[in-house]
Amino acid sequence: MVTPRFCPQCGCADLAQRVPEGDTHARLICGGCQYIHYVNPKIIAGCIIEQEGKYLLCQRAIPPRP
Repeated sequence: MVTPRFCPQCGCADLAQRVPEGDTHARLICGGCQYIHYVNPKIIAGCIIEQEGKYLLCQRAIPPRP
């Protein structure tokens, strides 16, 4: 896997491995714009679970970035 040398958002060369707030894994983060580079992003899916008029609600462990 090739490690980026520049931020894909702002072009800054100040990239460092850190654990983002609210995360549990070290990620490559830009020191200029704080962009988090995810090495292996996953495709997600959602569903609505209903049983006898009740709904199951789930919350993400890590909020989406803006």
